[in-house]
Amino acid sequence: WQRRFRSRDLAVISDPEVCKYGHATPSAERAKTLVAEVENLTLDSTYTAKTAAELIARQELPEGAGRLVGF
Repeated sequence: WQRRFRSRDLAVISDPEVCKYGHATPSAERAKTLVAEVENLTLDSTYTAKTAAELIARQELPEGAGRLVGF
């Protein structure tokens, strides 16, 4: 099975705090802890935790986002 993604399937959000490439942020660390406690999942501090932090802050997927969200 192969899926092709179109530009409308993705939402790219640019935020100066999130864009500190390769570095954890305070909000990412908080999200990492929350997801570990609530979902028993371990997120890395620099990429998936940043994405989780932004989704938690927004409390919903950005408009137009299909299944993937990138920051």
